[in-house]
Amino acid sequence: MTGEKRKKIEILAEKVLKLSTDTIIINLSFMGMTVAGFSYKAVYDLNGIGTDGEIIYYDPVFVLKAYGEGNYVTRVLLHCMLHCLFNHNFMYDSVNKKMWDMASDISAEAAILELEFSGAFINRDIKFKESLIRFKEKCRVLTADKIYRYMEENPNDEEVTALYEMAEKDIHTQWDKNKDNKNSKERWRKISERVRTELKNFSKRKNVGEEFYKNLDAALVKKQDYGDFLRRFMVHGEEIKLNDEEFDYVYYEYGLKNYGNMPLIEPLEYKEEKKISEFAVVIDTSASCRKEKIIKFIKRTYEILSERENFFNKVNVHIIQCDDKVQRDDRLTNPADMEKYIKNMKISGFGGTDFRPAFQYIDNLVKRGEFENLKGIIYMTDGYGIYPAVRPKYDTAFVFIKEDGDLPEVPVWSMGIVW
Repeated sequence: MTGEKRKKIEILAEKVLKLSTDTIIINLSFMGMTVAGFSYKAVYDLNGIGTDGEIIYYDPVFVLKAYGEGNYVTRVLLHCMLHCLFNHNFMYDSVNKKMWDMASDISAEAAILELEFSGAFINRDIKFKESLIRFKEKCRVLTADKIYRYMEENPNDEEVTALYEMAEKDIHTQWDKNKDNKNSKERWRKISERVRTELKNFSKRKNVGEEFYKNLDAALVKKQDYGDFLRRFMVHGEEIKLNDEEFDYVYYEYGLKNYGNMPLIEPLEYKEEKKISEFAVVIDTSASCRKEKIIKFIKRTYEILSERENFFNKVNVHIIQCDDKVQRDDRLTNPADMEKYIKNMKISGFGGTDFRPAFQYIDNLVKRGEFENLKGIIYMTDGYGIYPAVRPKYDTAFVFIKEDGDLPEVPVWSMGIVW
């Protein structure tokens, strides 16, 4: 291909891209900042369109061919832009890439379908929508994260593969290049926040479905490692351990050398370390809680607590089961107790949801001297309950096990996270 022919193809491709982006802005005005967030670069033999979050790479020949198929270029561009808006392209460092590609494409296409944007309609949408309705009955929430987790639990579901074949639109090879670009990630977070604010201010928009909102909310959730969160409740304690940090070897060696093998200073035996010595985990065992999720939560909490650097040799951990009343309390004093508890764990309850009895029970434990210095408790629940009217004397975190990822309101004296 001559240089002159390439130039003509690129000029025509640029016109098609401009027409497509104008169509998006005119019909979806809240996407204005998103559309403006990219520059464009022609890459021959790419055979598609893709982005790294900064640049949209396009094959000019592909663009011209796709333009002959009606709205396909507009659809692919919108698909690319939603990946960035929903934070899909910054997750490659912590996931199975192939599975994440599939989950991201399905969620982006689900959001586009609910926009009911005729300018991006393609023929396979009718079949895709029918398949998506059936899949949603199983997955419930169509964010990339939820679809990915569903795929992990159901790796052989052929329906997901069929959906992906219809949902795949863009090229993701550039995602690896920009996954660690903190500036780009922060820029897209701000764009996502602006888009969400604009949508709230114009909440009567009929062409924005719930999947778009859920994907946008998921992109803006501030994620924190559960281990880091749990370590917030560590307390200072004294453990018998050689304290190298406060041991001066100069004096020690000087004494050995000059005073007949008599050191001038001995190492300190005690070292104060920040570890977990007293802790309480409350498990909501109301009827809405599924046993497998309870066990998974307890196992993960145990894994974190039982790390050598986190646990004292002797501990005082209470695992309390409560629905609308306290059903049982298992006291663990060492990692072996925890291991035995996991193996023989029994769930009791399955009534209503009331948080107050657990707090009253823990307060009584403190009064009776069962806890000497209780720093905090973790309350695992999957629903809404009745909170205490008065702030307890210890820190409290409500960990919500929820499918939709929405964080219920919690009292001002507590913290809330979705696990």
